Amino acid sequence: MLKQLLALIAEDELRTSSELAIALAVPVSLVTQMAEQLARTGYLAESQQCSAGCDGCPLKRACGAQSGLRFWALTKKGMLLVAAGGG
Repeated sequence: MLKQLLALIAEDELRTSSELAIALAVPVSLVTQMAEQLARTGYLAESQQCSAGCDGCPLKRACGAQSGLRFWALTKKGMLLVAAGGG
């Protein structure tokens, strides 16, 4: 299921933890735990806030800087695992 989460994040669509949980048919708390585990093991990294600020940004309302949401991005290690495919 960890690879499935990585694959969803790799699709390059902005999704909340709730949306990821629905896609995986698991509780939001499990998605959070999985993302944190993947970050600890080097497959995910928490996206950094924009240095340019929020003015004019189309994600202003959904951004972690505004709402406390966390956004995850695949690391090189995560991209390699997703590219390798498999279950």
